[in-house]
Amino acid sequence: MAQRLDEFVPVKRGRPHAYPEEWFDGTPWRATRGVDFQVMPETFVHNLQKAARRQGLTLRAARARDGQTVDWIAERLDVG
Repeated sequence: MAQRLDEFVPVKRGRPHAYPEEWFDGTPWRATRGVDFQVMPETFVHNLQKAARRQGLTLRAARARDGQTVDWIAERLDVG
């Protein structure tokens, strides 16, 4: 017979987060290719933007002139 539970804890589905949660905490960050990510910087920024969007955030990013570092900040989207 089925059992009654004290509480329901849903199982999260899908892939785990690819990036640390603190990268989306509203403070500026810098990552370096070969240290923090392996893909092209453009791909890294695109993936960060998708991850931010899934969390209801917007991401502003800039690649450094050296082509190997990316600076960004993720912020809450203004709803209104």
